[in-house]
Amino acid sequence: MARASDLAVRAGEGVVAKPWREVPKVVRATAAILRTHRSASTTNTDSAIAMGSEIATIRATLEPGEFEAWAREAVPFTSRTARNYIALADFAAREPNELRRLAHLGPSKLYRLTALPPTRRRKLDLTTPIPIPGTDEEKPIETMTVPELARVVGGLITPPVPKRPIKKLLQSYTYRLAGLDALTDQLIARAREVPPGEASELIAELHGLTESLEAAFAR
Repeated sequence: MARASDLAVRAGEGVVAKPWREVPKVVRATAAILRTHRSASTTNTDSAIAMGSEIATIRATLEPGEFEAWAREAVPFTSRTARNYIALADFAAREPNELRRLAHLGPSKLYRLTALPPTRRRKLDLTTPIPIPGTDEEKPIETMTVPELARVVGGLITPPVPKRPIKKLLQSYTYRLAGLDALTDQLIARAREVPPGEASELIAELHGLTESLEAAFAR
């Protein structure tokens, strides 16, 4: 439990120790977010950045636990998506030139590109085909899907590792699937506790993995 002195310090920093519905600044920012979300496409970068700026204000105002409560109760997206929007707003403030160059890709692709070191990201050519790790394909960033771009970004951040024998790789994958199967049973048993937005994102990610496997193993 936070001590009274800790709460006083947080209050001095602008953090409010009360439910989000009782904080006028948060209520106003929430209304602005909902208006933007209703009136604009979720693939609109400017809208995502605008929402990110408002969400950053809310997160700076509320204690962490109350921010999570706000994300569950106040908006039609998950706390992870909220943090992604904040990251986009921060990127827009730090690198306006890069924002102008990349904004047309949409917020989902742009968010993944923000993970790259600035010097490496600025060298990326959006129209020249580049290899997609784990596949035999090459595509320009502009025509990649979001999962494909995530692979490319991951490959640029993580140095390549020596290839394992395929038998060991399959054994490792099978072992991890067994663990995932056990976790899936636990999630199913507690399905009512999972926020709908997070459930949808989880299912979409799993579908993306299975689609990638099906495409890779197609003969």
